[in-house]
Amino acid sequence: KELKTMGEKSRWQENSRLLGFEQLTWISDKVANASASGVRWNLLAQQLRQPLASPNFEEALHRAQMSSDEGVRSRSGIWDSAWANATTAPLGQASYLKDSLRPSIPSPDENQRHDISPQMRTWALVALAAGRYGINTDFEGWDGYLAERQRFVDALSHGGTSGAGKMVVYGGDSHNAWAGLVRGHAGNVVAHEFDGMSVTSRGEEYHAPWVPSDLRNAAWVAANKDLAWADTQHRGYMLVSLSHEAHKVSYLAVDTTLPGTTGKSMCLATFVSVEGQDAFRKETC
Repeated sequence: KELKTMGEKSRWQENSRLLGFEQLTWISDKVANASASGVRWNLLAQQLRQPLASPNFEEALHRAQMSSDEGVRSRSGIWDSAWANATTAPLGQASYLKDSLRPSIPSPDENQRHDISPQMRTWALVALAAGRYGINTDFEGWDGYLAERQRFVDALSHGGTSGAGKMVVYGGDSHNAWAGLVRGHAGNVVAHEFDGMSVTSRGEEYHAPWVPSDLRNAAWVAANKDLAWADTQHRGYMLVSLSHEAHKVSYLAVDTTLPGTTGKSMCLATFVSVEGQDAFRKETC
């Protein structure tokens, strides 16, 4: 509890700045002017992903075990085994297979089991505690500047001129893909946020290869009520289609530039925002 309190105090420091007064004022003025001019869409690109609570692996496992979807329940057994190997099985006996859901990168040892190292065990236990107790472990980007993030959200909703399905924020930096809602002080939806991947830089799948990718994605969603979707195993980019009626963004995955890759691409997910609707909807690619 004390550790969490210390972390939250640091994250909410009023004098911590990312954008600063001048840039926040510029955003606020642009939003107000766009609305007054009858501009249909407000689109804002910035370099950081939305702030997120630490992934909750235990809650993700619980939800999967209770799911009405048989496919999800069957995956929960694989997740539970992988998580037990990482956190409780005796070192020397604990092992893992490379995640079969990662992008296809030919490897001579892809079907061999690998030992859980002491470093992996430490990482897993830290992740377990962070998710269980809501402790933030990332102080870079918006995660470490929550007061400034709130000022940013206030600027997006200047004078109430923005709103659900009309303001869209794009972000990046994390090398992974995220789609979620941005809320104001009163809990109202101010914007839809879509944070993109990198094309070649490695993401979370390389830092913790013993965690099944779909478990990691589910753990992020389980810990963040406004996060609708996450993909932490693919590389790629976002393709935006804009009309008067709707904003559509598709996440496209490409094979990496590592030796032996194929160059193939595929659509992971498509999301559609419509003015006046708090939530965007997910569509088939």
